[in-house]
Amino acid sequence: MHLKSAVVSQDEWEKLECSFTSPSMFEIVIFYLWGPSDGVDLLVDSVEIYPSNPLEKSQCADIDGQIIMNPHFENACDSIWAGRGCKICKQECLNDGEVLPWSGKFFASAIQRGKNYYGIQQGITGRVRVNTMYNVTAMVRIFGGVCSADVRATVWVIEPSFPERYISIGNVQASDKEWRELKGKFFIRSPSKEFRPSRAIIYVEGPPQDTDILIDSFIVNPAEKIPSSFLSPEEECGEHTVDNAITNHDFSEGLASWICSGSVHLGNSNSNVKSNSGENYAIVLGNKDSGQWLKQNITAKLSSGSFYIILAYFRASEKEVEVIAKLKLKHVDSEETSFNVGRSIVPIEKWEKLEGHFFLTGEFESVVLCFGCYSRKEFFVDSVLVFSPNRVLPFHPIETY
Repeated sequence: MHLKSAVVSQDEWEKLECSFTSPSMFEIVIFYLWGPSDGVDLLVDSVEIYPSNPLEKSQCADIDGQIIMNPHFENACDSIWAGRGCKICKQECLNDGEVLPWSGKFFASAIQRGKNYYGIQQGITGRVRVNTMYNVTAMVRIFGGVCSADVRATVWVIEPSFPERYISIGNVQASDKEWRELKGKFFIRSPSKEFRPSRAIIYVEGPPQDTDILIDSFIVNPAEKIPSSFLSPEEECGEHTVDNAITNHDFSEGLASWICSGSVHLGNSNSNVKSNSGENYAIVLGNKDSGQWLKQNITAKLSSGSFYIILAYFRASEKEVEVIAKLKLKHVDSEETSFNVGRSIVPIEKWEKLEGHFFLTGEFESVVLCFGCYSRKEFFVDSVLVFSPNRVLPFHPIETY
C-alpha cells in the first residue's frame, strides 16, 4: 500500500505526513521508507504512527495512561518487548512448576545473558510525555546463577540537539525464591510541552551474567501530581534555597567532604578558567576505574522512597569529554551495586550542565555519588546540587545555582 512520497535534499530536513486505514483483519503490518537511488543514504530522524482520533491515541497502551504495551506478557514477548543483548521468551512455569507466575498465566524471561547490562526492553517513543512524572511498578525475580541480585529499571532517552541520557528509575534486591516488587519513578524534563524525545527505551538489567531475569508485570502510569520544581528546578533554586544533599557543593571550602581517591585538585577563578559559581572548582582526571573518581558519601542526607534531581556543571580542560554521574548503592544485607544516573558531553569553551535523576527504595547502608569519565581526560566540576523537589525550602534569592 503506497502512502505518500516527497522530494528531499541533503540541505535540510523535510517532513512527510500521510494517513492510512488499516484493514479489519491482518496478521502482520510492516511500515518502511524507501526511494533514493543506489548509493544514496536515506536519513530518518523520527517516525510516529498513531490513531487519528485523539481519544484513541491516548488509549494506545491503556485507558489509564499506561504507556507500556503488553505489560502482563499475555501476548508473544518478541512482538513488543525485545532482548537487550540476549534472548527473551514467554513462560508459564520453570523448574518443573517451582516457579509460577505471580499473577495471570505468563511471565517473561531474559535468558542467555552475557553481561550484567543485558536484559529486556521496550521502546516507548511517541507514548511517553515530557514534564510528566511516571510511577513504575514491576514484579521481578531471578533464576539460575545466583540466589540474590540487584535488578534495576532505567530509561534511555535521545533528545534533538542533546546527548543521550540515562534516567535511573529504581532497583530491588531480587531473589530466586520469590517475586519481589520493583518500584520507582522517572521524569523527562523539557522547557516545552511540544518537545518529544527522538527515541526513548525503558529496560530492566542488573544481575550477573548467566542469571535469568524474570518479569511478571511491568506497569508505568502517570503520577497524579507533579511538584512545580520538576518543571523548572533552576528557577526554583533561584528563588529558594534547597535542601542540598551535597556538602561543600561549590568547593568554597576546598575539597572538604569530597573523597578524592584519584587525581583531583582544586582550581580557582584566578586561573584561565573562571568558576561557574564563585571562586573554586574541582579539577578531575578521568580513570577507567570508577573507584578513582571524585566522590561524596550522601547517605545521611537521603531518605528511602524519595525521588532526587542531580544538577551539576562541568567543563573540559583540553578536549571534549563525556562526563558520567554514577551512584554506588549498598542495601542492607546485599552487595554494593552501581548505575549511571546522568551523563553529558562537556565542551572546552563553556560550562555545561549535567542533569540526572534517581529514586531510592528499600533500606540502604551507603549511597555515594561519583563523577568521572573512562578516558584519561581532565575536566572541571562546579555547582553540584542533589535535592528532592518535595523538600524545597523558602529563602532569599541566591546566585550559586
